[in-house]
Amino acid sequence: MQIDELRHALDGYKAKSCGIKTQVRDLKASDLETCRPLSAENCIEFVDTLDALQRCSHVLSRSSVVGVDVERHWLQSYKGYVCLIQVSTAKAGGKAFLVDSLCFSHEQVKCCLGEVLENPSILKVFHAAANDISWLREEFSIDLRCTLDTQALAHFLGCPIQKLTDQWSAFCHVHASADLKSRLQCSDWRRRPLAPVQVVYAAADSYCLLRIASFLLRVAALRCPSDFENTWVYRNSRSYSKRSSQPALDAASKVRESSVSESAN
Repeated sequence: MQIDELRHALDGYKAKSCGIKTQVRDLKASDLETCRPLSAENCIEFVDTLDALQRCSHVLSRSSVVGVDVERHWLQSYKGYVCLIQVSTAKAGGKAFLVDSLCFSHEQVKCCLGEVLENPSILKVFHAAANDISWLREEFSIDLRCTLDTQALAHFLGCPIQKLTDQWSAFCHVHASADLKSRLQCSDWRRRPLAPVQVVYAAADSYCLLRIASFLLRVAALRCPSDFENTWVYRNSRSYSKRSSQPALDAASKVRESSVSESAN
């Protein structure tokens, strides 16, 4: 399936329907569509105080969907450790929170972000999720509930655009070479303040996932309505770890597009 076919499918979907539904909470287009660019004022917020972390948790807990990514430092460390947790929401036009996990105890991160990430009523969107989910569980004892992997969903749909940088370009009009992404991914995430390019890259890693998920879920609903009794949503992080090599088809946490059948009538 080529990109023009995907765009055509999305156009057809928009003409018929306005949203996706899940058993745990109704999802609407506004839950996934960010309305402002990352360059907009106050779109990116660096969270390095407990008050800011609690405010971040409050905003995110009112969301139906959040995009999540993790940056980890490997050098001079046997196992590595998490330096930054990025969580984005489409609320208020779009907001990317960059949580400086080096400023907080593991218990503080667990208390504030666990309230969001462990909530089964909030869909958490990742790309190539296995490592991020494992790190959050191992370091902060956060056992994620209700997660979607955009890479797995793109693979399941036969979409040729599976690399994150390609999805940024195709769906979000954000352009970054694979080489630049690789260098930033391996950069020193302990440094403070972060370099401006690190800030934008980290924010994009979670912020763009919302629009990518919106696009892919709409195409999935249009192309595979009968398969929407199953879904690409993992009920919890442990089931993801066991089945990370293939897209999940977990009927216990269904994402379905309710309006497809209605529009056919």
